[in-house]
Amino acid sequence: TRPGQAIRLEGMRGNQPFSTEIHVGNMMGDMVSAARMGNTFAAIRVSELLRQGRFVAGNPDLAQTILENAAKLGNPEAKSRIALQLMQVEEGARDSEKIEALLIEVVEANDPTWSSWAMNKLGEIAAASEDENRKAQAVVWYRRAAAAFRYDSIHALAWQYLTGDGGAAQDYERGMELMHMAAEDGGHTAALLNLAIIYTNGSYGRQKAGEIAVPAARKVAEAELTGGLSDDWKKRVEDVLKAWNATPYDPVEIQQLLTDLGFSPGAVDGRIGNATKRAIRQFQARQGLDVTGEPSVALVSDLRWARAQQR
Repeated sequence: TRPGQAIRLEGMRGNQPFSTEIHVGNMMGDMVSAARMGNTFAAIRVSELLRQGRFVAGNPDLAQTILENAAKLGNPEAKSRIALQLMQVEEGARDSEKIEALLIEVVEANDPTWSSWAMNKLGEIAAASEDENRKAQAVVWYRRAAAAFRYDSIHALAWQYLTGDGGAAQDYERGMELMHMAAEDGGHTAALLNLAIIYTNGSYGRQKAGEIAVPAARKVAEAELTGGLSDDWKKRVEDVLKAWNATPYDPVEIQQLLTDLGFSPGAVDGRIGNATKRAIRQFQARQGLDVTGEPSVALVSDLRWARAQQR
């Protein structure tokens, strides 16, 4: 789309059809007008569009000026974005005092999104410090961020307790409780991977438990569908699954989903035999997918989507 074009959106709202038209050319003008009237949220959006060169000629210098003005007016998102820019400067040239001052201002703003983000960043800064007194502050910041249910902070706090680092007294029970919370309640990928490894190795006071390790590793494997796994993480997932002689997908789930969708994979017993492969091929053909007849993580995702469409 280009400025001046109109986009028509059509769909259903409940049982009633709706149709609306968005004029792309008006969006930038409306946001600029709002920004000129002191709307800092609009100013940040204008800054982003100028930086990206979307709907308007790119102008990084003007984008930065607008962002800094929004920060001066007290917008916590603008302050957070500037702090993040400063954190990306090489360590020797980084203005650490300014970064921490901005982050503390964001914390004090009590913003529902950015304040907990700033607490987490302050925790990371403290944890990386070589000063033991400052390092001890990491657990304080992580606790505050965790209280706002930031699952990256809950995961970081879990490690503080497991290792006894960053000002936390070593406490395996509390650490594992938090690791489970980040993994199971928050779906935090790193926490899931750590659960898989911990319950495979039997470390941090846990017994080896495949019933925990394998499902956690499979959830991490699903992140590959969105390109979210590094080579190192792929290797760790493979090592966990190999240790338990398990596949990256749940064969029982595949058979159950096929059954729910009206196919006949045979007994739901976790054994991928000829009947299951035939049902897979039939499903793939019906969905217009490549017909392989082979189980995979991607197949599980396709089956889940198809079942969701039936409900």
